[in-house]
Amino acid sequence: MGGLPVTPASTFKIAISLMGFDAAFLQDEHFPTLPYHRGDPEKNNGLDRACISSSLKISPHEQIIFLKRLVNRQLPVSPHAFDMTSRILQIAQRPDGWDVHGKTGTAFPQMEDGSSDEAHGYGWFVGWATKDEHSLVFACLVQDDRVQPVPAGLRVRDALMEQWPQLSNSLVK
Repeated sequence: MGGLPVTPASTFKIAISLMGFDAAFLQDEHFPTLPYHRGDPEKNNGLDRACISSSLKISPHEQIIFLKRLVNRQLPVSPHAFDMTSRILQIAQRPDGWDVHGKTGTAFPQMEDGSSDEAHGYGWFVGWATKDEHSLVFACLVQDDRVQPVPAGLRVRDALMEQWPQLSNSLVK
């Protein structure tokens, strides 16, 4: 585990949702308290791609620590924030009984000229799964070595979900 810290990409939306629900800026899965206004694309003001094109970085190990605290409700947010964040992150109720919650993220390293290095994209899939009294937390990160037709985050999610029966059986006895 461990690994060097890289951009959290869209996995940072987990923290944003916890804060948003806790502060009551978010009401439920579909409605923020304030009306949505399109950000300022191409303005370089932090509204567009703030969690990608910034100094914000996290390692897979740090993702696991954060997610364990989320699952165990050890973060300083309201029960409503935990409940709603869990609800919006639910991605599958598997036939084997696992209830899977997660978030993908894809981003590209920035080159010195400010352009994106599309050949070396990062792909995250982070989250947790519960079944009966068991909870498993996961953080998967890949970095491409060439341009790919499917975003890295989606590929890592699909690969993990395909391997889920074997992984979960090996971890929970």
